[in-house]
This record gives sequence, structure tokens and C-alpha cells, in this order.
Amino acid sequence: MKGFRLELYCSYFDGDAVSLKKFEDHLASLKASGVIKTVNKGKITAGQMIGVRQKELLESADIVVCFISASFLSDSSCAEELHRAIELSSGGRKRVVPIILNPCDWRKFPVLGEYSPLPSTEKAISLWEEEDSAWLDVVQGISCVVDDIRNCFELREEYISSVSEIEFCSKNDQAVSIDDVFVFPNLFIQGDGVSEEISVKSIKDVLKYRKLIIEGDQQSGKTKFAVHMLLEMNKNSNPCLLIDFNLIQSRRPSEQVLRRAFDEQWTGDYSQWIEQEELTVIVDNLSGCEYSLNYISLLEGIFSRVVILCSADVYDSYFVDEEKLAEYHTGSIRPFTHVKQEKLIKKWICVQGAIGDTHALIDKLENNINSIILDNKVIPRYPFFILSILQTYESFMPQDTQITAYGHCYNALILARLIKSGVDNSDSNIGTCLNFCSRLAYEIYQNSGAGLSEDQYLVFIDHYKSKFIISDALINRIVNHFGLVKNNNGCGYHFIIEYSYFFFLGRFLSGTYSDNSKIVTGMIDSSYSRNNSLSIIFTIHHAHSQEIVDEILAHTMCAIDCVAPASLDESETALFNRVLNDIPSKLSSFNSVDDAREEQRSYRDAAEHGKADMEEELSEMESKPLVNEVFKCYKNMEILGQILKNKTGDLEIDAIYEIVEVICDASLRLSKMMLTDEDECEKFIRYLYRQYKLSDDYDPSKTEAQHLAEIKRIYVFRAFIWVMQNIERAVASINKKEIVDVVNRLAEDKQTPAYELIRYFFTLDTSEGFDERAKAEFNSIYEKYAKSKKGEIIPRVVSIRTQYYCRTHKIPESIEQSVYSTLGIKYEPKLKSLT
Repeated sequence: MKGFRLELYCSYFDGDAVSLKKFEDHLASLKASGVIKTVNKGKITAGQMIGVRQKELLESADIVVCFISASFLSDSSCAEELHRAIELSSGGRKRVVPIILNPCDWRKFPVLGEYSPLPSTEKAISLWEEEDSAWLDVVQGISCVVDDIRNCFELREEYISSVSEIEFCSKNDQAVSIDDVFVFPNLFIQGDGVSEEISVKSIKDVLKYRKLIIEGDQQSGKTKFAVHMLLEMNKNSNPCLLIDFNLIQSRRPSEQVLRRAFDEQWTGDYSQWIEQEELTVIVDNLSGCEYSLNYISLLEGIFSRVVILCSADVYDSYFVDEEKLAEYHTGSIRPFTHVKQEKLIKKWICVQGAIGDTHALIDKLENNINSIILDNKVIPRYPFFILSILQTYESFMPQDTQITAYGHCYNALILARLIKSGVDNSDSNIGTCLNFCSRLAYEIYQNSGAGLSEDQYLVFIDHYKSKFIISDALINRIVNHFGLVKNNNGCGYHFIIEYSYFFFLGRFLSGTYSDNSKIVTGMIDSSYSRNNSLSIIFTIHHAHSQEIVDEILAHTMCAIDCVAPASLDESETALFNRVLNDIPSKLSSFNSVDDAREEQRSYRDAAEHGKADMEEELSEMESKPLVNEVFKCYKNMEILGQILKNKTGDLEIDAIYEIVEVICDASLRLSKMMLTDEDECEKFIRYLYRQYKLSDDYDPSKTEAQHLAEIKRIYVFRAFIWVMQNIERAVASINKKEIVDVVNRLAEDKQTPAYELIRYFFTLDTSEGFDERAKAEFNSIYEKYAKSKKGEIIPRVVSIRTQYYCRTHKIPESIEQSVYSTLGIKYEPKLKSLT
């Protein structure tokens, strides 16, 4: 492979060709060393278009030498070349070196006077007593320019532009780059302890490791992280090279691979660059091919730091126990937290051109994303999926009603994956793929949701081909590492990303509902099961019939139907008066809204993990009817919430009213389970005390009365938290601003404190910066219960919820002062966010 060489283009007036010849003669030693090659219009071969070829030579050259004379400056074609060279020079793409041949007023020529000329004395060559001395000075100057370029290491602008592009676009058609939307990944590196994990926050933290291998799922953001690392290291003048293993063609490790990557990415001479200390190489897309480890050995011998990124499948299959990688620390890229997700949404709406207070908009977008991602269960919360949902939902939602809005987001992700795997984007091909995957998903469902064995898969293929037309080539596009389905290391054929399995199963069940209604009914009856609830949700995304909705409503109304919905009137909340001192009247202050929102999202992350653990425990408790009924309520509220958020425009107002009522009543029945009268409460407290007394944790130093008082305080406080959590679940399920009139009507019809709380929480969550609607609702509910003296718990709850909203949203100071005055709390202005 050729070494470092620069092209030097000579721009001259035809009458100065003799000077060009002398220049070429004096350059002989530099040309012989191979570091430069001269080109000019005189070297254009026969048959080439002179004007076009001349421009090509000028554009591709690294150095442009202009032979300045009065004739050169007065010639229009020479002046045109000079202006183009200067234009390219200003963009950092080449160097312009004027050589003064004859005395002329070149300093006053536009822009040219800003460039340092040769000879170094700025004395025209024709004025030198010894012309050869002048040319020697010129050549020495050119040699200095060459050395400067050889040792000037900068990332090429065209390379930065190409790797910074992302596959998303903004509403205003503005190009979006990685810097516009990059949020540092949720990266963890294994510590020295067996179970120790270190959360990595920055590239600086990554650079602490000399040898590091990072694995992640498909589309977890590994490649963009590699690009970000390269760009950040460049900003900090840390030499770094990015190697994409997918582009390596040679099976035999060779430094030529590094040279090619360097020439694409950097200016300067590779042989000079590689001599630097503290060189880092980033290897992306490491594969399991047999020569991978040989390449890694080559890199370890050249670079002082090696950072490798590969897919989780490749790592687990080929490298997890590899002795040659024993010295490497291992890291993994996890799905985003809610905190990181909000940061990404913020960046996205800035790209979209949003101005002013954006917190209400962020809340709305978060609600959409979280409803589609479903607590990280079917779509991992990676940047690619978040941005895909944002772009699809906000910009490219079709008008047809064959699928719900959320369903279209899943559909768009699936189509993008099919096209990326090589499926031709035609209606017939896409339709064939969707049908194949729908029937494969049903086949997997019939196999208890487990992947199909090789034999089962082949039987399915034979049966499918006997009924439908599909080519083997199309099946191979669907069933491969980049498609939708794969054979997991011989453990069975399954869908690569879980949402696609539920999407296609729902598509099949919806399309064959008349034949499979018993299956759907069975799923609804056991909706406490995670797989069943997800299957129902995705069936609804495809369904056009009201039958499924009616069935879910009926099952939800029947769950825990022996318990009446809580009203939260004075008799039910009297119990909570005992723990008023444990409920703060004023929330602790935060420096800024952003700090408060970050804490809020950290709580969401903790709740999400807790919910996942709870569902795992439930799978082991399916024989306990009461537990199942509780979880059926939760799941059905979630399912009905999906219906509200997707089908509001298709449903009659009375049907929406019924759905909202069923959701809210379910949450209030759950709440009622822990709201007992004083006698029942005392009996239960004494029962808990007797159990506690038998345990090893019993503290004999306290009296029975002290123990009973403490147990009661804990029980009552947890009952309060239970009630609030269930009300918040209901509000989250009905969180759609368009149904505000329905929620208001329902609260008016019910006339209970519980429904008034639901209406107020709903109003806050769907308002924009504590708008007039929120102000009116706040004044109404707070004054009603604060002045009634029928217990302090409702005013306290309203106060806490209002303060929580105020500290997590930017609200005009005058409005916030008024709210705090009504609550009887001292107002403390928040600091402005730094971001």
C-alpha cells in the first residue's frame, strides 16, 4: 500500500511556463522521496476535457502553488483558479502558497495579501542575483509546508459529516447530527468484585480502562457511542482511530487496515501519527469470525488502549470465556433510564424548534413513549427506539385507520427492520412478510410461547408454503440476524425483539377473531399474566371490533366486585388523620425545575424495577386467586388505558365514559381493600402484633402499647400510600387531554372526594404550565375541603400534589406565588436551570 504523498497543483500563466520548469527541477529531491507529486494543466493527457480536468486536479490537490506575476493577476482564468483555491483553503481542505515571480502589486489583490508567500523574504525571484538561490528558498519553504501537513492531525470534515449523520429528520427538514441528540448511554462496567458494577458517566471514565470490551443489544447505540467517543477524544486532542470490523476484508491481520482507516478519518501522515504516545483504537462491530482475535492481538501491539464494541449475541457466543480477552474489563450498554430519556426528548424538541416552556410538551411526549415502550417490557428504551417513536408519532402518522396510532409506531419499526434486512419496499413483498410473521407468531404461541425447534420450524414452513406463496429468498431476509426472526444458537426460532412477536400475534388474533375468540377470552380472563396482557394490548392495536373492548370491561368490573369503590369521604379517611404528621405539609425545595424532574424520573426508574420484580413474583403465585384478581385489575386498567389513548376518535362519548368509569372504579376498589373501620383495623393490628411477637426481630424492651402504636402507624401510612398509588394509576391510564369533558362529567355524576381528586390530578397532568383550567380546579377543590373542616387529609393531598407539579414545571412566578399563598406556604423562588 502506498505511503504518505501529497498532490501539489501548480497554477500559472502560460507565459510563465519556464518558471514552472525551474520549480519542477528544484523539487526533484522532494518528488524522489515520494512525499509529493506535482500536477498542472500541462499534464492533462489527450482526449480529456481541459477545463473539467483542470478543476478536478485543483479540487483534489493538497497544496496549490500560484506563480504570481502581473500577467497571472490580470488573466481571468488564473484569477478564477486563485479564487477557487482560496475558497477551498478557507474550509481547511488545502494550503495555498503564492510564489512571487516578478514585482507586482500582489499584496492589494483581494485576499491574496493574507497569505505568506515564497521566497521567504517576499522578494520576487526575478530580483535575486542568484536565481537558483531563490528557487532553493522556495523549495525549502515547500518542504516546511509538507512537513507541517504531515504532522497536522485533524479529523477530516467530510468524515465527521458522514459519521455524524443519524437516520432521523426534523419537521423543518433540517439535518440532524449526532451532536444534536446524543445522550451518554446507560453504560455499566464490571468492577473487580464479583457483583460490583460501575456506572460510567463520561468518556473520561471510559479512558480509565486500557482494555475494555462493551457489549450491547442490536440498536442499543454501540456505533453512535463509538463515533461520539472518537469525536470527543478529537476535541481533547487525544489521538484515536475507529475501526469498523464490518469493513475489514483481509482475513490476515495487516497494518494496511489501519492505514486505510487513518487516511479516511485523519489528515497528516500515518507513519508520523502512529509514533505518538497514548494512542487509542475503537473497534466497532467485532464479529465472531476466526481471525478476530488475531486482529485484536495486532491492535494491542500498536495501541496503548483498545476499546471494543460488539453485539451481546456475539460476545456471549464467542468471547465470554475467551482466555485471550481475560485482561479486558467488560461493560454493557443497558436501556435508557427515564432520566436519560427526558434528556433525549429535550434535545429532540430543540431540534424541532420548540421554544418557551417545554415541560408540558415533554410530559406529553413521555406519556406517548412510555405507553408504547410499556415499561421497557416489549421495546427496550434505547435511543434508536425513542427517536423512532418520536419521529413516527409526531411527523409521519398516516391517516388510515387500519391500525392504532401506537400500533403504527410498532409497524414503522418493523418495516424499517425488514427493509434494512434487504426486503424490497413494495406492497406485495411487505404484505407477504407480515402474513408470514403473523402465522409464525401464532405457531410460537401454540408452542407455549417457546421458540420453535428446527423440526417444528421446518414443519411450519412446509405447511405455510402449501397455503401461501413465498420465496425462500424472502424467508431468508426475514429469518436472519438483521431481520425479525432468528435461531438462537440452536435453542429455537423466535422473534429477535419481543414487541414484534406480540405485534404479529395480535395481528393474527385480530384478523381471525371469529375463529379464535375463545383464545382471546382466555387471555382476558388471565390478564394478570404478562404475556396475556401484552397479547391483548397488541390485539387491540389491530382490532376493529368492539367485542374485545366489551369483554375487557366486563372482566374488569367483575374483578374484586365484592368490594365497593372507595369514596374517600370523612369516614374512610379518618384513619389517615393519625399519620398526618408523617405526611409533609411542604415539600423540600430544589435548586431548579430540572433537578426536581430528574429526581422524579429516578423514582420512576425505581418503580419500574419494582414492578418488574413484582410481576416475576406473580408468575410464581398464579394459584392465589386474590393476588390474581388484584393484578388483573392493574393489567386491565393498563389495557383500557391503551384503548383510550388510541381509539378515542373511534368511540362514542358514552363508551369513553364507561371506560373511564371502569378504570377509576377498579382503582378505587383496590384502594378500598385497605380502608377498614376502626374495629377491623384494631383486630388486624393485634394480629400483626402477635405474629411479630413470635419473630426473632421482636424487641422486648418496648411495651405492648408502644408496639401496637408503632405497628398501627406503619400500617396506616402504608394504607395511605396504597390509596394514592392506585389513584395515580387510574390518572395515568386516562391521561388524554381530549377526554377532559368526560372526566369532568364523571366527577360531577359521582360527587365523591375520590373522583374529585382524580379529576384534579388529571387536570394537572394534562395542563400546560398550570393554565387557567388547572387554577380554577385547584381553587375549587382546595377551598372546598380546606374550609369544610371535615378532615385534613384531602387538603393535604391536594397541597402535596400541587407543590409537586409546581416544582417540576416552569410556572409564571405570579401564579406560583398565588398558589403558595392559598396553601399557606412560604414561597421560595427556584433558581433558573443552567441548561
